[in-house]
Amino acid sequence: MKHSLSAHLADNEKILMLLTVSIRTRSFGVAAGGVFCFIIWLGMSYYALGILYQPVIAISGTLAVAVLYTYILLYNFAYLPRAYNYAITNRRVISQRGILGNVFISVSYEQITDIVLEQTFAERFLFNSGTLHLNTSGSASVELSMTGIDDPVEVKRFISNLMSQAA
Repeated sequence: MKHSLSAHLADNEKILMLLTVSIRTRSFGVAAGGVFCFIIWLGMSYYALGILYQPVIAISGTLAVAVLYTYILLYNFAYLPRAYNYAITNRRVISQRGILGNVFISVSYEQITDIVLEQTFAERFLFNSGTLHLNTSGSASVELSMTGIDDPVEVKRFISNLMSQAA
């Protein structure tokens, strides 16, 4: 099966690595969202049943929390893996963001001057995920960011090796 990024490849260009937002990061988002929804539901139920004794409000609140949690699930497991796609090819790094509207960025290895690895404590020690920022010559800001990817240290090493081969 061809990936949507394949349409942007030049002749003799091959995808060496495909990346998206880490499953561990997305699972944590779902778990944290579940805890948040449970706390909201518990507070609403206590208030509606314990203080007001209004079962209709408790049922409505339960439905609202169910809708909120469904949104959290869809965002983490349907939207994120389709909206944040990255490809490392034999010539460049490609980023494609968005579903309906797309932002497509590509940076060749000759243009990359620096790779910055950004990891929070949780990303480093719990999820082994992080963000890579690719800086280029001629640009004062980050040209391309690969957000929430798995094993960013290995990906950085992989890109650095490809950069040295291109030089």
